[in-house]
Amino acid sequence: MSPFTEAVADMLTRRSKTLYFSLLAVSIALLAAYFYSQREEISTVATAEFISGDKLQAVSKDASAIDTIKHTIQENHEKLNQENDLRPSYWSTKTTIQAENIIEQAWAQGKDELAKELEENLYAQCSKIEYFVLAAGEDADWTTQKLEDYCEGYTHTLSDEEYNERIDVRVSKIMRRTKQQEKQLAKVDSHMLLDALADMIVRAASADEIDELNAILHEILLNKPEVSLPNLPFPYTPVTYRAYEDAYYVAIYLYSCYKFGGCDAENFKTLIFCSKIGQCLPGWSMYDLYQNAMSANQLENVSVILNYIISRSISHP
Repeated sequence: MSPFTEAVADMLTRRSKTLYFSLLAVSIALLAAYFYSQREEISTVATAEFISGDKLQAVSKDASAIDTIKHTIQENHEKLNQENDLRPSYWSTKTTIQAENIIEQAWAQGKDELAKELEENLYAQCSKIEYFVLAAGEDADWTTQKLEDYCEGYTHTLSDEEYNERIDVRVSKIMRRTKQQEKQLAKVDSHMLLDALADMIVRAASADEIDELNAILHEILLNKPEVSLPNLPFPYTPVTYRAYEDAYYVAIYLYSCYKFGGCDAENFKTLIFCSKIGQCLPGWSMYDLYQNAMSANQLENVSVILNYIISRSISHP
């Protein structure tokens, strides 16, 4: 078992035994931990001022790259809405009432497995909202209030016992899937590894699965520096190898936004992330966060990678 698999297994096992650990908490914790560990290395001088909290204000930058990314994601969400894809609709909700309406639609449309999945997510989000509030970082007062506002009016649709039974099944599936993915990638030549990972990402059935694959990418690049990155037309050559990894990591997260939503202002995932790092301003989306935490050049490279992943989703539907 790899270090990543062991770490996820430990977190998921502990989470499955206590309601304070949800799938959402694990994925957001991994993302927040990564952001913390890498933020100095991906920062420009101006960004470093922003990150430190000494100047908690938007940094003036060329917004063209992030605007293009947002436009691409919003266009896809319009398409998904037309196709009645309920996952992006669920993660884009701003209140528990909206989320419950999406779950009711899933039941009404006979999408029982999806309804159960979303029901479990909402239970994990709102049945113990105090966990997320207590786990918030410093300077997160406005986000914790927004989290409580999101869950206002939530009524339990699951018992603790039923939730635990369902989550045990879900955790087992995640562990089997992660092991299978690592075995598949272990058989791939180094120069094709990231292409193979990209194909797994576009086939992912949930945002959780993309989070897992993003963490696997981090492990691959950490332990196999010889891995070749796809020969993409980067407009700016990253100064360090780590800068390549940062760009891939952010692009994959944004692909999750593209496919499953949840990255706009006041969406639950955005609020959780902001509460963890304590560095967001009211009304910020994940796009605002990345715009202010990365240089314009880095965001141009992120856009190239995101388009590369999207192109593979079109060629490998």
